[in-house]
Amino acid sequence: MYGATGRRAVMLQRIAPIAAKLDSECRTFPAQSMTERFEHALAHNYPFLHNLSITGAPTAWRKLKQRFEPNSRGIVITIDEENFRHATHLISNLRNVVKTDLPIQVAYAGIDSIGSKNLELLSEINPDIELLDLLSIFDDSYLSLTPTDSRSLWALKPFAVLASKFEHVVGLDPDVVLLQPPENLLNSSGYAWRGISVFQDGLVPNTDRAAFLKWTRFHKKAEPFFADMDKPWKSDSSPLIDGGMVAIDKSRFPVMLALLQACWLSMGGVRDQEMGRNKNLREEVWMAGPELVWTDYYMHQEFGTILKDDSVAEDEEGCGYKLAHVDDKGKLFWYGGGLSNPGEGKSMELVRPTRQIESGYWIKDLTNDGSNMICTNDTEAENKIGSDVTGILQKLTNDARQLDRRYERYFSSSESSSSSSSSKTSSSLREVRSQSFS
Repeated sequence: MYGATGRRAVMLQRIAPIAAKLDSECRTFPAQSMTERFEHALAHNYPFLHNLSITGAPTAWRKLKQRFEPNSRGIVITIDEENFRHATHLISNLRNVVKTDLPIQVAYAGIDSIGSKNLELLSEINPDIELLDLLSIFDDSYLSLTPTDSRSLWALKPFAVLASKFEHVVGLDPDVVLLQPPENLLNSSGYAWRGISVFQDGLVPNTDRAAFLKWTRFHKKAEPFFADMDKPWKSDSSPLIDGGMVAIDKSRFPVMLALLQACWLSMGGVRDQEMGRNKNLREEVWMAGPELVWTDYYMHQEFGTILKDDSVAEDEEGCGYKLAHVDDKGKLFWYGGGLSNPGEGKSMELVRPTRQIESGYWIKDLTNDGSNMICTNDTEAENKIGSDVTGILQKLTNDARQLDRRYERYFSSSESSSSSSSSKTSSSLREVRSQSFS
């Protein structure tokens, strides 16, 4: 099923220029042009394009494309009620700390998933953001996006990027913390080269993700190319994708096919099978989408960097709660998980990372005790975070505290229902580190 959809998309990609050429050279076609027939076939391959709540075009494909503003750039943030506090911190981060001028759209799956009061509060915090209700565009009978929860928020993001009015899109999770302006990603050479830019967490043993490797090989009937990274794929380890921040160029047709495939993998009925059951596969839609339609993408070569703060115990050397990513010059760019510390179970408490551990081989959630702690055997790679980044982190936490104090009545109720569990014990960490990651 997965591979067949991708192979049909590849065939349609080859047909598109032929259809356009025939329409330009011939004048005797019946009611539908060849291009319209091609576009109807595209919608048949991706049924969520049916019943779009958009008017003014004869086909779903054109209805979708007419939403895009040519050469426009912008940010799309997907949110729900559980991640609302993170989203307010991110918007403040974007406007007040890294000071981006890019327009922002905040996407959600219906008013019930976020609440009318929260939407009003978003507009109060930053009046220039634009709200994007995905259910006002897509038919939810195909998407099954409601009711949404923290386990299905990942499924909103491809649809949010697709529905956005921007042609060049930076898609952000609500708990992303930016240390540089997001337009730096759009200006990067990798994005200009491929039109799709994704980040990798790190290398993990193939035995830990055997299901995904087997799944991709089977449905593609070939080896994935991992953006020309053959060595990690063919060795004992392979990369995981961090979908917290992605960049997509929707002006390129092959990239649009990859995005459509990512949406299809996130669609209700499809995600409830392989993709939705395995939490690691949820992030892989940004890699599996391009892979299944044979579209090139750029994967940043640097592995994730573990960040730790003063709350991490001394006997938990080599561990932290955040995983950061660097730009092509090796400077810290962003990290996920928000400004709060999930390991201490104090969801309203803000923490500031003070040290970083640069290691591609790390262990995450192997003890399966509900902790979000990430550890590495490479403890000698630990260093202090530079003063320039420290200053940014200080302003981030100061601004977030002001927001928390101002809107505490909104945040405390939603955060209390999603408080995290306690951190790992030292014995479990020692047991995890004893495993081999060569």
